[in-house]
Amino acid sequence: MNEERRKWQYVSIFPCFIKKYCLQSLHLLEIASCRTRKGENIFDQIDDLEELFDSEDPITRPLERFEKRFRISNPSVLLNSKYIETHNRPIKIDTNSIAPMRFQKVYELIITARVFFGIKTGVLSFVNTILRL
Repeated sequence: MNEERRKWQYVSIFPCFIKKYCLQSLHLLEIASCRTRKGENIFDQIDDLEELFDSEDPITRPLERFEKRFRISNPSVLLNSKYIETHNRPIKIDTNSIAPMRFQKVYELIITARVFFGIKTGVLSFVNTILRL
């Protein structure tokens, strides 16, 4: 009850532990896939200062799903073909930089999208607007 206005006031309280159960943002997944090499732990590459994650599984699961899906649909090729239509030349990617990465297909898409959109970060969300990841 708000004593000044003499009316009931709705108050919504969200405990901080709810943050643990939120879906991962595409920005977090992009950072994890760009920094993590084969055999490395994701927490060696990102800081979880508030200890929101008990394990790396909530981050790796969506990336592993992307990996499986991208082996079939290959969105990098779709972006590259759109780029060729516009600029009359393909996006050239250094495959040597992809080989050591833990999530190779996702990393390949990120590199392709960086050239396609001309930006360095946040490209997965832009790709999502076009391809609906």
